[in-house]
Parts: sequence; structure tokens; C-alpha cells
Amino acid sequence: MRPHPTETGRFQVAYGHRRVRAAARLKRPVQAIVRTLNDDELVLAQGKENTERRNLSFIERAFFADALMRHGFDRGVVQRALSLHKAEMTRLLQVAEAVPTHIANAIGPAPKAGRPRWMALAEFLKREAAVVIAQDEITSVAFRAADSDERFRRLYERLARRASARGKKAEKARAIEDRKGRTLARVTLGAKPRFDFDEKALPGFADYLAEHLPELAERFDRERAKET
Repeated sequence: MRPHPTETGRFQVAYGHRRVRAAARLKRPVQAIVRTLNDDELVLAQGKENTERRNLSFIERAFFADALMRHGFDRGVVQRALSLHKAEMTRLLQVAEAVPTHIANAIGPAPKAGRPRWMALAEFLKREAAVVIAQDEITSVAFRAADSDERFRRLYERLARRASARGKKAEKARAIEDRKGRTLARVTLGAKPRFDFDEKALPGFADYLAEHLPELAERFDRERAKET
């Protein structure tokens, strides 16, 4: 414990919170070690206790680091508390920022997931559609019945399949050039074909095409009728 920073005569638990609560419920007095700790020293002590008490998973360390930063602690202090290098600290904070808290809580610690897959999941979840899919997955019966590592695997593989499908569709995009070699547009094929026009290559062409689209549709119908 440490002397309370603002209330004279009172003390503040530095670490061992659960043991203190257990002793209070049992109504048993316990011996405490009192040390004078400033806020930075308190964070270092708590980080040391957390990491020594058990091996925190990647996502647990990520949200612990993020929580300390949000409470206003210096980044260097947080790094020392978790025994992190600068690059690893950056990765933890990036994942904590990208993975919504409720999704991380639904998955749990997932100790077998590891840093690379958590970082990949964070990349998936940067897209709004992926967050919607994740929300659907974490509310499923099968997800809730699984253990933490299996929950991570289910969500990760579902989003990975979606990303793979999107990648395959992107591969079908091709450039449309005129006889002068100018790229007039890029067309993306798939369930929802899309044309992206390059206005710099031929200004006004997109408007011209839109105006004559009914005529092109009629020509397309005539030519298709001839083929059949």
C-alpha cells in the first residue's frame, strides 16, 4: 500500500487488490507493507505484479497499456511497467485502437492467438463491414459456447475469408484504354461491377457516356439478339 495521495491518514492499495477484497469479505485483518510511491512508481509496481502473476496475452497487454495511456501516464513509464520495447509498444496501442473493446472482451485473452494474428485481426476490423460481421459472430451460440482461443479462431477465419474474397474481386479490376494508350477507366468485375473514370485522361467522357447509355443499351440488346 501507499499513503493516499490526497487524503491524510488513509492508504491506497498499490497492488494485491483481490487479496485485499478477499480478506475484507472474510473479515480477517492482514499485514500490509506500506511504501511511499509516486504515480509513476505505482504504475511500475502494478505492471510488475501483473506480468509476474501470470503471462498476460497480447491483447491483455494491449488494453492494459492503452488504459494506462488514457489515464494520462507517460508512454515511457508504461513501456517500463510492461517491459516493452518502443516498437512493441506501438504495435500494442495500434491493436488496442483498432479492435473494439466489446469485441476483444467477447473473445477474451486468447493466449494462443499471438501478436501476428491479433495484428491481422485489427487490420480486418478497420473496415466497418468487418465490424458488422464480427458483431454477428460474437452473438452466435457456437461462438459463446467456445473457449477463448476457439472464439478468436472462428472470428479470425471468418474475416480472413471475407478479405480473401474481396482480394479476388479486386484482382478482376482492369484498365480500359483507347487507341492512344490513355486509360479511360478501370472496371471492377464481380457481383457489383464498377467503373472508375479518369477525368484527367479525357475530361467529360463520363458525362458523355452517361448521356448515351440508353443508346448503348439498345445496341447491346440488338447485338445480343443477333447472336441468339
